[in-house]
Amino acid sequence: MSIEKKVKKSSIFTLMIFTLGSRVLGLVREMVKAKYLGSAILNDAFNAAFTIPNLLRRLFAESSMTVAFIPTFKGYLKNDNKKETKDFINATFTALTFIVTITVVLGIIFTPIIVKVFKAQNTDIPELILLTRVMFPYLAFISLAALCQGVLNSLNIFGPGGFVPILFNIITIIITILFTKLKVTANPARAMAIGITLGGVSQMAFQLPYILKNGFGFKLTSLKKAFNNKGTKKVGRLITPTLASMGAYQLSTAVAQMLALNTGVGISSALGYSLRLQELVLGIFAVSIGTILISTLSRDAKDKNWGNFTSSLQLSVNVIAFLTIPITVFAYIHSTEIVTLVYKSGAFGEKGVLMTSQVFRIHISGLYFIALSRVIAPAFFSLEDSKTPAILGVISVVFGIILMFTLAPIFKGQGIAVATILSSTLLTILYFIFLGKKEDINFKSIMKSSIPAFIRITIFSLLAAIPLLRYKDRIFNILNTGNRIIDFGIPLIITTLLYFSVYVIILIITKENVLKELKRLARRP
Repeated sequence: MSIEKKVKKSSIFTLMIFTLGSRVLGLVREMVKAKYLGSAILNDAFNAAFTIPNLLRRLFAESSMTVAFIPTFKGYLKNDNKKETKDFINATFTALTFIVTITVVLGIIFTPIIVKVFKAQNTDIPELILLTRVMFPYLAFISLAALCQGVLNSLNIFGPGGFVPILFNIITIIITILFTKLKVTANPARAMAIGITLGGVSQMAFQLPYILKNGFGFKLTSLKKAFNNKGTKKVGRLITPTLASMGAYQLSTAVAQMLALNTGVGISSALGYSLRLQELVLGIFAVSIGTILISTLSRDAKDKNWGNFTSSLQLSVNVIAFLTIPITVFAYIHSTEIVTLVYKSGAFGEKGVLMTSQVFRIHISGLYFIALSRVIAPAFFSLEDSKTPAILGVISVVFGIILMFTLAPIFKGQGIAVATILSSTLLTILYFIFLGKKEDINFKSIMKSSIPAFIRITIFSLLAAIPLLRYKDRIFNILNTGNRIIDFGIPLIITTLLYFSVYVIILIITKENVLKELKRLARRP
């Protein structure tokens, strides 16, 4: 086996393990949040406050590093000109630092005006302003952390970037519990806000030694030099269309938040808790595969190795179906039990369980399409085509916003969830349609493999659920100790083993092709 392939397989495994740890700790963070903040007014205030810097984080951090920086940096690495490469990194660092610093300062100054858009009914405005100002600096640190991750991922070093979300969650959890217990802050929401910001600092600081170890670093240069750098200009050109798409997406998120906050108490919290459960699965599989995939596809595109490009994308699409469809079926059946196990504690009671499980069933139903969109998008970005996904993103967002305004007044939180899922499904379909127009990609081969795989795996997943539906109630009635971790945790382990054992047996009996592809990948020399 070549060193490159060993590194790739090891990176996927490492990143999935770290992402699993991060998502599990993210759930623990939400459990801590549910216990101390509940699902009512205080939690709604925190959600509204965190929405603003979090929206900007996705704008500055996620899109820029994925869409623009990595393909551009890969080009510099291929040219092997160390001076030009370092100049590009320093210019990008300077430009990003300048932009996010100005944004944070202005955001803190104008917070009282900004929060009026996100405030809920009966919101404590002074508290909302304070929480927002405490968390605004998080934007600067997480944006620079994303730049660090972009540099390391381009060098095929995925471990540090995969680990820092774990560090973020640990720090947030510890600060929230510690500051609340010691009464350092007036309420738990302020403690968690401080934890969020300190967690952002840790994500940036942890990755710096790895960058230095690999011969790179960050130095501030003049703004004129930074914004005139060829690489930085290219990043700007690539990211400009995406900013429109991300801006539209953030508008959609803001609209969803606004509608949720003003539709009823606790609805915003229920949507947030449900999305956290959905993100657990998305993070483990879709984000991990997508992170590795954009680096791989960018290299194949630079080398014009379209055979490898197509096969890598095809395998990724099939693996997403192989993993997410059975998880969707299982989670839908166990929605109430999962929400109860994870969240029901302290201020989070039966009403919170009911509201969250209702929207979770909707969110989890769209898991496959959301995961698929996160795997297909890197194909466009690696080809340095950011315009197409940007335009498609805007179309899907407009569609989603129209649905939200239509459904939210009637179906409340469930209506918002349905609108979100249908919007994501439309985006995935549009991605496939426009990917088929790329001449260099053997799109027919991808569709010929993925559509039958989707149908087969859906049937197998539903068949595996038959014994689960028959014995589920009996299994969950075995224990009645009064401890929710025992009463729901142990039965969930049993039903998980039952369902996925049947699923795997069906795959083996039918000699499923996706299983064969995974075996070939594992044995490939």
